[in-house]
Amino acid sequence: MKTIIYFLLLLVFAFKIFATEKDTLREYKLGGVEIVKERFIPFEKSYLFNPDYQSEVFSKEGLNLVRRGGVLTQDVYFDGFKRNDISITVDGEMIQCACPNRMDAPITRINIVEMEGIKITKTTTSTNSNLYGKIEFNRKELTNDFKVRSLISGNLVARNDYDLQIFGEGLNTGITVRYSYGSPYKNADKKGFDSLYGYNPAPPDYRYFTSSIRHSIGNFEVGVGASISKDVLFPYLRMDERKTNFFTGFVKFKDNKLYINYTSHLMNNGLRSSWKTMEMETDAKNLTIGLSGKYFDVVARRWDANNYVFSKMMNKKFTNRALPGIWDISASGNYNFDLKFVNARVRLGIANSSYSDDTVLFVHKNYDAEAKKSRFFLLGALNFSKSIDISNDIKTNIMAEVSTISPSPEQLYITIRRPNQNWIGNSNLKQTVKSNVSLEFSFVDYFEFGFSGNYLWNYVLPAPDTVAGQQPRVTYKNVKATILSSYLKFHYEWFSSELNFFWGENQDNKKPLPEIAPLTWTNTINFPTVWNFTVSVYHRWENAQKRVDLGLKEVPSSAWNTVGISIAYDWKPFRFVLEVDNLLNHNYSRYLSFARDPYSAGIKVFDPGRTISFRILFDQNF
Repeated sequence: MKTIIYFLLLLVFAFKIFATEKDTLREYKLGGVEIVKERFIPFEKSYLFNPDYQSEVFSKEGLNLVRRGGVLTQDVYFDGFKRNDISITVDGEMIQCACPNRMDAPITRINIVEMEGIKITKTTTSTNSNLYGKIEFNRKELTNDFKVRSLISGNLVARNDYDLQIFGEGLNTGITVRYSYGSPYKNADKKGFDSLYGYNPAPPDYRYFTSSIRHSIGNFEVGVGASISKDVLFPYLRMDERKTNFFTGFVKFKDNKLYINYTSHLMNNGLRSSWKTMEMETDAKNLTIGLSGKYFDVVARRWDANNYVFSKMMNKKFTNRALPGIWDISASGNYNFDLKFVNARVRLGIANSSYSDDTVLFVHKNYDAEAKKSRFFLLGALNFSKSIDISNDIKTNIMAEVSTISPSPEQLYITIRRPNQNWIGNSNLKQTVKSNVSLEFSFVDYFEFGFSGNYLWNYVLPAPDTVAGQQPRVTYKNVKATILSSYLKFHYEWFSSELNFFWGENQDNKKPLPEIAPLTWTNTINFPTVWNFTVSVYHRWENAQKRVDLGLKEVPSSAWNTVGISIAYDWKPFRFVLEVDNLLNHNYSRYLSFARDPYSAGIKVFDPGRTISFRILFDQNF
């Protein structure tokens, strides 16, 4: 109760101070401070926005990508929040996983050549936002002009993978094609996936292909697309993606969009030596139908996954309806109120998550006599934000929010029985309530500081659990938690530097929250362009993380440094980029590259050794 009172007092005090200031900024581009960070993506620098492990944008201001293996394994981390806490959308389409372990993470669906903007939103009040907001990519608006854009990428030495993306448009039609393939990388000690992670010798190359087409007629736009991926390796987890098919289609009128996404996903451990003693396989399907607009979103999701675990030593097979045909349906509306001294945003909605399989309910009732097959939740968020120009050189923003969101379906209903420890959801979870205060401050183009403080009631965490007469399980529980993050940026002419700090604590037991990244420091030197050549040198340091949750088998990490150099040459309509990553060939593993229970493989995933990368960009109107 004290925490609520303190939060409300801080909220009132903050807005009282700035009540007479001019409200100048709602949504901005390139820097500044607001609840929506909108960035235009210049094509010649699109590879910096590409959400892969070499992305510059996804390694700053609290953003990070969790390395779970090679190409197409990344997942988003933002200010201490992860997985379902952050929505990924494309032009208003909610992209969701079929895999309960998020092997088909939505961020991997992004084809950067067709994108022209990205919005990073730290609020639950906007359309399709989750607990800590959303990251939305916006496709390029179609025109009648003929244009071709392409991005060819390749990585050599420690890595061996290649990626081709092409976007062509004309007559208000756009076509995107992407093909990617490659082999597992090696760490700085030249060790491969077989010796590091227990894979069979010479694991297969991964393959990924996607294609889509869009056409606009006046205020209408329609589009369809499909993708297929094979043999994407996840040493972070206990299984690998063997095959995933993804289909999508939409019809759009002005800001209103009706869309459908379908994913079929198969994962197993057939590429690993562990297959000899224990077979594991999950076949998952996800169907999402959504309707979204400027002030509303309606999403209906059908999620089904069948799993088996066969212990050859015990000669025993466990067959599971891991996700028992769950229907997850939600609807919400939101609106902005431009008051005299503050901007207010509100969102209200309702959600239902349910299934009908009594055999699954029976398993859950063995652990909890009050287990349920259906849950209703209220969705709500109230946000106040204020942008102040203290002077021409000094700008600041403050934001405060209270929001609540429903638990994810797998947290409620996942059902996997295994030889040693089951993974069983908790259908009686309470919905999380988040209070947030954020402050950002900028001085000209030289200095920027950001802070986000979150106190969460009923925050959902994985937790080991025992019930008399039943096999031990990993489940989910509600806790009170604090998550803090801040960043400090300095930029002057050719030099930029940024510190990112994170802190998380379970307020129920005063122990560290799991998966809270350590302090990081990034430095970049961008030399002046000479004869169309641009040279950049970058350095990244990650501190050791000793604050870990031993109950989830977290292990402390060590500090590491890495240095890289990039050389770009412009020869219109081409741009050529040559880069050496991990120049000093350090052998290191990031703190977040270690899965916690219930996903844990118990292995640290190392970054690649020294890598030489090339990119060829082409952008031409005809």
